[in-house]
Amino acid sequence: MKFPFLHTAFVLLAIVLVLAGCTGSPSAPANGTSGAVLMSQLLLLPSEIPFAVADEKSYNPDMTKPEFLQFGAIKGIARTSSSEKTESATSVQLSQTIIEYPPGNSVPAFDWFDKITRNGDQSRYKVTWLPDPGIGNKSRTLIIADLTGVEKPTAMVVFVKANVMESVVMKAPSLDTDALIRAARAAAAKIP
Repeated sequence: MKFPFLHTAFVLLAIVLVLAGCTGSPSAPANGTSGAVLMSQLLLLPSEIPFAVADEKSYNPDMTKPEFLQFGAIKGIARTSSSEKTESATSVQLSQTIIEYPPGNSVPAFDWFDKITRNGDQSRYKVTWLPDPGIGNKSRTLIIADLTGVEKPTAMVVFVKANVMESVVMKAPSLDTDALIRAARAAAAKIP
């Protein structure tokens, strides 16, 4: 697959599933959010997830990855919520990844993601761009379909607000993009 940032999202999701029960320490204040808000406070609550949550796992993304380093990412937090304890053909997952950048770097990071995704090789994955949901300073909504049919389709909302770039990703046998966009709006509302 030639979508480096999308690949990272899938890898991060896989890592969460493999490291069941392993949590990061999301207690550091989010500098780009006036220092008064903890990164963990930016995560969606179970009541804001568009399905009944049976399991959730949180962790801190590896900030040494090139896609984070090139724009000076400061810190991040991620959580995956699942409709079932064990993934199955019918389970739904919603992953949220929040990355804080120094002032002025979140928009270039977003633009890089947008460019690399639009210009990626679609030989195995088909990317369908949906209308801009108008979340934060910049946003995109897309659906990624595995052309082999092995993986469930994935819908993603990526947005920038203040010094934060965030993705809210739903993986499900049947995607509900309206519910995903509502969850992304709820996530954006938490960023001061």
